[in-house]
Amino acid sequence: MKTSLKKLFATFIIGAFCVCGQAATPTTFNVVNINRVDGEIERLLIDAKLDISLSDEGTLLLVHPEITVEYQLSEVETITFDRDDTFTGLYEGDHQSGINAPEIAEEETVISVYTEEIRVSGGKDIVLYDLKGVIVATSKAEGGVAVLSTASLPEGIYIVKAGNSTLKIKL
Repeated sequence: MKTSLKKLFATFIIGAFCVCGQAATPTTFNVVNINRVDGEIERLLIDAKLDISLSDEGTLLLVHPEITVEYQLSEVETITFDRDDTFTGLYEGDHQSGINAPEIAEEETVISVYTEEIRVSGGKDIVLYDLKGVIVATSKAEGGVAVLSTASLPEGIYIVKAGNSTLKIKL
């Protein structure tokens, strides 16, 4: 792994632990921004449940009890933190589940994962798969937004597909 990637990861870990360990004050960060090399920005809620790890293969893994997001370090330009009291989801972004997945043509598509639902803006339908590739739930877009309830689904790892966007989540 390149030295700059090690520095990036070390900075991220130190920042995340400092942020998560602080008492709630007006200046405390609550969102981590993953600034990708393709110019896209993905956001995750920072809280004590967020676990961050780095694999030997150079994969950055952010695991929350309700979502897992995985990045190749080569996909990450910078990681920043901010305070956004309007951010109510756990994750906002269009992360591709595979390294060689095609880029998204529709930049306005946003997948947001909440405690008991998944929302997709941009007029895309949602298809939810289990890890065997079986469709477990779908939702049609209405008024430019598709909403899929996850409240009745068993715990596990799922793949969300909306248009050309895919995302691996943990419920």
